[in-house]
Amino acid sequence: MKDAGVEIRYHEHFKQYVATDASLSYCSGLGRTPKEALSNLDLARCLWSPPDSARPPRVAE
Repeated sequence: MKDAGVEIRYHEHFKQYVATDASLSYCSGLGRTPKEALSNLDLARCLWSPPDSARPPRVAE
């Protein structure tokens, strides 16, 4: 399955596959298999929302 703008690669540090979407900054999915990483990316896409530039960043207290 080929999805435009999606890259799936094995990440040695995490010892998992990482699926990223080039059109959504900081949107990715991890998984033990490429299929699981892509499934988690699909979930992340549903939850992803662009940052609100009008809102100041939250500061940890």
